[in-house]
Amino acid sequence: MIKMVCGLLIISLSLWASSFSDAREKAKAQQKPILVELVMESCLYCEKMEKFVLSKEDVKKILEKNYILLKLDIHKDEIPEFLVSRVTPTFYFLSSDGITILHEVIGAPSKSEFIVLLDRYGINK
Repeated sequence: MIKMVCGLLIISLSLWASSFSDAREKAKAQQKPILVELVMESCLYCEKMEKFVLSKEDVKKILEKNYILLKLDIHKDEIPEFLVSRVTPTFYFLSSDGITILHEVIGAPSKSEFIVLLDRYGINK
């Protein structure tokens, strides 16, 4: 049981890039847009997004297939200057070059609203 839980944790963590430069590198290589999530500790809406949207299997499949993912803590991580929001959660849909902002979402959209956005800005748009 412990091995299965650890395996699932490793799989879910491996979906997320470790830094902005890592995300850009992966996005260029795989020709996928980047989805950046800005978070912070004790953010209730960040926790809501994780629990009710990002952890759902259908959402995870879309994310894995169509995006390079990057989660940045606004108090702990280095955030590129052009990502100006410091409200959490904020999602930035970036082009595969990691420079162009395609769309910005501030707050915690519902699962259905988030899936519409994922479909609109993903590689299969």
